[in-house]
Amino acid sequence: MNKCIDTEIQEMLPDLIHESLDGSERRRVEAHLATCESCQEDLDVLRTVKGAAVFAPTIDTDRVVRQIPPYRMIVPGVEQPQRTRMVSWLVAAAVALAIVGGGTMMIDRPRCLPSVGSVRASSHSWVETCARLFQVFSPLMIH
Repeated sequence: MNKCIDTEIQEMLPDLIHESLDGSERRRVEAHLATCESCQEDLDVLRTVKGAAVFAPTIDTDRVVRQIPPYRMIVPGVEQPQRTRMVSWLVAAAVALAIVGGGTMMIDRPRCLPSVGSVRASSHSWVETCARLFQVFSPLMIH
């Protein structure tokens, strides 16, 4: 079999398969196919390839665009640094240590008072309060 030399007809074969030829061109290609065995074989190959081709699914771009949320202007603000859990525990531990240390100092305060009479006289009620606290908490303290 001889290869067809009419390249214009050969270039129109894919358009014939996709039905994109106008009436006069279509009749011209079909008339040529009736007499040319080489072009008939090329057309059969193109139909086989078209039938075997797997096409990607179409994407509904309108649906995708509808699902995009509307634009909101982002206003920059001052972000507060987030406190980590470790920092929170350290702050709590420092507060607890300050309370325990302050309580210990209050309990030991009667021993630390100077022996000057005027100071003892003016802080007599405070000394009594500390002494009472000392009596209550002394069994709990480790000596």
